[in-house]
Amino acid sequence: MKRFVACSLLLVLAACGGPAQKPAPGNAEPGWPQAQNSGQVTPSTPEKAAKPASAAPQPAPEPSANQAPRQSARLVPEPAEPTAPEIPVNDDPAQFMNVGDSDLRDVLGDPALIRRDGAAEVWQFRGDDCTLDLFLYPAEGGALAVKHVELRGEAPDERRACLARMIRARIIAADG
Repeated sequence: MKRFVACSLLLVLAACGGPAQKPAPGNAEPGWPQAQNSGQVTPSTPEKAAKPASAAPQPAPEPSANQAPRQSARLVPEPAEPTAPEIPVNDDPAQFMNVGDSDLRDVLGDPALIRRDGAAEVWQFRGDDCTLDLFLYPAEGGALAVKHVELRGEAPDERRACLARMIRARIIAADG
């Protein structure tokens, strides 16, 4: 009778362990081959466990209601989102020298600030990391034209890149 109780207890405890779990693809331990769509794993020798190089990886089976989902130790990189090619622009602030006010609006849009000082005007354009100040003075015929350019920003090596982003944003907004 004692033997019957001990065997019954062992069977009950073995049943509590749940069904065998298949390791995640690529994480199989030596001696345990990956099952092909059956969800069951059977032991074998390491020689039999090796898969041919041409075999496609199989998806892991869904966990049953009493099992916690398994996570793979390998991280699969997400595919990069396609990006539009960057619009080539001139990022030299000197390109605005002697440019008239109407041509400036075509390239940069409306300034964030216009300060008038007598016959002269200072137009300010603000980017994410820079500020472009254009000093316009009356030219021949009375029209305003840029006579001085100042590109300011905290990081000197980022100023021209900031100007390029401002010009690209204007191009996109005009096309848009």
